[in-house]
Amino acid sequence: MGIKLSDFERLEKVGAAPISFGALQALFPEYASPAVKISEMCKQEMLIRLKKGLYYVAPRISRVSASVLSTANHLYGPSYVSFHTALEYYGLIPEGVRLIMSATPRRSKHYETPIANYAYHTIPEIYYPIGITTIEDTNGQHVLFATPEKAICDLLQLENNLRIRSADSMWSYLTDFMRMDEDILRTLDSQLIAECAAVGKKKEMLLFLKKAVENAQ
Repeated sequence: MGIKLSDFERLEKVGAAPISFGALQALFPEYASPAVKISEMCKQEMLIRLKKGLYYVAPRISRVSASVLSTANHLYGPSYVSFHTALEYYGLIPEGVRLIMSATPRRSKHYETPIANYAYHTIPEIYYPIGITTIEDTNGQHVLFATPEKAICDLLQLENNLRIRSADSMWSYLTDFMRMDEDILRTLDSQLIAECAAVGKKKEMLLFLKKAVENAQ
């Protein structure tokens, strides 16, 4: 007969990643009503509810802080972290970003959770798969993430009132208005930007971005 782990020990093994209601139920098979058990653990603040059916283990039990970035992938999907959040991660913009922003082919969505607020913006389904990479956050969790090129393309398409008519004005917008790091901009892959332009919205603007990067290299 195996050793029975305590509730604390079972939850401790979950770690920093969000856990679904179904996965939690599987941790407590001996209970007649795992749902009641999960509800009790939420009241005891052993579990923190992110949304219906999704939780994370309280840091006092898991011994690690909640994985804010990987939670974005779990909370609403398919999605990948992008826009200002990705640009700040890469050091392209100086400001710290509190709202975790992601791209999704589904309808736009917003969540307020105990660990962070999350926004999801709709992008074309055919455009979605381009320029997605995987990063590892501080807790060792893997996160679907935009490349720097894709994050900039996503941001340009999100801005409704942006009027850019040349590669020079694009460069000025990126470096003067957005205060993006020029050295990093010069390392961007213009071919990946061209792939985004081929199927994304605002094709002309994205081609100005491609030209601006090429002119600076």
